[in-house]
Amino acid sequence: MEYIDLLILFKNTRKESVSLNEYGKDEVLFNLLRILLITSERIKRTRINNSIKDIGDLTLLEDFKKHLEIHYSNSRSVQYYSDILNITPKKLNRVTFSYWGKSSKQVIEERVLLETKRLLIHTNQSVKEIGMLLGFNDPTNFNKFFKKSTNMTPVYFRLSYKKLI
Repeated sequence: MEYIDLLILFKNTRKESVSLNEYGKDEVLFNLLRILLITSERIKRTRINNSIKDIGDLTLLEDFKKHLEIHYSNSRSVQYYSDILNITPKKLNRVTFSYWGKSSKQVIEERVLLETKRLLIHTNQSVKEIGMLLGFNDPTNFNKFFKKSTNMTPVYFRLSYKKLI
């Protein structure tokens, strides 16, 4: 319904702008544009009001981020973090997706990937050592994780970054 209302206003504004009748044209265009802007603002405010989230969800996200910063090298499991937060994995996923547009698993993996890149670039630790530091007991799993996310191996990532410097 909102889309149709805006479309009608746009069409009327366009129709008036190409009209050959010059009498009061500026005033009509001014008012049509004003109505269009007010209608758009109403729609925006309605959507914002409808999407205001529970303050508890914001606290939950803050706690999730805090625990993720502490434990990302211990576990990449959504269940692990939901247990710490005393909620279900489904609830954690719902909240992270609602606010960030990402699943909890994606958020966790992005944090691990960020740390992986940081360590590859700023340390001389071997890829195996970095993998172990980030909780990967098997170097093959670490390489698969990294390659799935970046389409390159950790070694290639490190070499290509060093070439840029």
